[in-house]
Amino acid sequence: METFDKKTKTILVDTEKLAVNLKNQQLTPEHLLKILLSHSDTRYMQLIRDSGGNLECINLDLDAELNKLPKVLVEGQLNPLPTRQFQALISLTKKNCKRSGSKSIAPDDLLLSIAITDDLISSTILNKNGVS
Repeated sequence: METFDKKTKTILVDTEKLAVNLKNQQLTPEHLLKILLSHSDTRYMQLIRDSGGNLECINLDLDAELNKLPKVLVEGQLNPLPTRQFQALISLTKKNCKRSGSKSIAPDDLLLSIAITDDLISSTILNKNGVS
């Protein structure tokens, strides 16, 4: 069975932290893409650039989408729940990794799944800003 590699686990934890910091009730693919593109490993940013993407515009569009999400106004512990799209994205990534024979899921696999899933706001943002 596929498992998340150490870097992917860190990215997923950081994704949840971003949602908490933004006081969002839900965990979305947009949170994940934002973390992938702001992570200290610049390889993901380079992948976007190499595929024709404009990182500045992508980040601006992601920020705008994340700011549209409902915010929790009550103080206390916040555990954002993954949206259906987020769950489907993780399932697709697992399926693709299993099909390719990968033993673990890497951040690159998550980025690829975002890019190839047509019905995500994240993939629309990537496509709109030059990623092909």
